[in-house]
Amino acid sequence: QTYSASEIGERLGISGNKVGRLTKAHNLKTDEYGIWVLDQSAHSSKQVTYFESVVPVLKALIPTAL
Repeated sequence: QTYSASEIGERLGISGNKVGRLTKAHNLKTDEYGIWVLDQSAHSSKQVTYFESVVPVLKALIPTAL
């Protein structure tokens, strides 16, 4: 199962934007942690969806990122 950045952020108490910035800054936008999917967003034609495996990694990063 995959989750959007907003869904992951909601679980961790941060914004979806913060999830995206953390995953980009720490090179977590990989096949191990998520996949690119096509999206019909007004601003972009693609979106990253994340796997459950990224949650513990982000939890470990949050105290240092805030």
